[in-house]
Amino acid sequence: MIYLDWAATAVPRSDLIGEANRLALQHYGNPSSIHAHGIVAENLIRKAREELSLLLKCKPSELIFTSGGTEANNKILNSVLRFLQNPRFKSNPKKIIVTGIEHPSVYNPALNLARYGFETEIINPGKSGIIETKNIEEKLTNDTVLVSAMLINNETGAIQPVKKISCMIAAYKKNSGRRTIFHTDAVQAFGKVPFHPHELGVDAATISAHKVGGPKGTGVLFLRENLLPEFIYSGGDQELGRRPGTENVAGILGMQLAASAQAASSQADHTRISALADLVLESLSRIEGSILIPSTRMEKRDDYSPYIIKASFPPIPGEVIVRALDEQGIMISTGSACHARSEKRLRVLENMGIKREAAKSSIRISLGHSTTEAEINRTMQVLDRVISGLRKTM
Repeated sequence: MIYLDWAATAVPRSDLIGEANRLALQHYGNPSSIHAHGIVAENLIRKAREELSLLLKCKPSELIFTSGGTEANNKILNSVLRFLQNPRFKSNPKKIIVTGIEHPSVYNPALNLARYGFETEIINPGKSGIIETKNIEEKLTNDTVLVSAMLINNETGAIQPVKKISCMIAAYKKNSGRRTIFHTDAVQAFGKVPFHPHELGVDAATISAHKVGGPKGTGVLFLRENLLPEFIYSGGDQELGRRPGTENVAGILGMQLAASAQAASSQADHTRISALADLVLESLSRIEGSILIPSTRMEKRDDYSPYIIKASFPPIPGEVIVRALDEQGIMISTGSACHARSEKRLRVLENMGIKREAAKSSIRISLGHSTTEAEINRTMQVLDRVISGLRKTM
């Protein structure tokens, strides 16, 4: 079996997840309890938070544990509802800006906010898949309460100019005196490229455990200190009252252990994966009728994550290619697992200006820390043979 769907979920680091589960089972107390079992569990969470904060170069208090990237993204987007009740503003800000290539857990909540009277501005990239900072700047107004732009796109691997956007927003704040929250979904970046929220200048950022081999159902929202005192739902005092509910001790420990392991090898992994990505790109270019997405990928490789590669083989449907490779023991995808079975999966590519036929025929190959050259060579040989055979039947 060859697994090349790492952008959907990484191969679990079973030894580390097992160690996290062992600790959680041994110290099963509620972290909010004041007896011995509870205190030990609380200390395990505190230590995990401190270790993650060192990796991210932020304060431990700026990290909020969640059930994953989707909850974290929803949490920061829906928090703007609090601004409608803020007496400091003579006119309540009611505008948010998001890119048209965001993950559904950002894009859909942004659209939903229109029900509450928000104006949602969608900024699309060109066919490069990369947002131009000036296009966001042109839409920024005194009514803008939040801007969200992902760091690395989960479909194409396009690296977005997050640092430039944050500098632009900071300059706007200095001139206008109005605060605009800047959020980035860093799920596909964390553990693969250097990621330090303060250095990027973002106010909020989202990461997920299972993208680095940790357990599913665990994530983190980075939130700059003193940014948002309240969210839209309440309960107990867990996570300083920002995410009430009994903590997932095993998930939190598993995330920290996996993230630390990923960080320890990230530089070496990136170099090796870059070489494998070059092999994939060159092999794809030799397959008859293949289209790289974006088409600039070969010439501007540094603008894209080597971990994610998108290609199209019109008029063959992407799902047909995925199933054909699956029959050969090779696992790839058409794109985001969240919309793998619906036409919504085409939204990112169509917002880039990719023609619908090419979008429907697209596949995604994503690499991870244990991907080997032999696996890539085998996959490219099978893919070439599959595409050739399918073309004869169409």
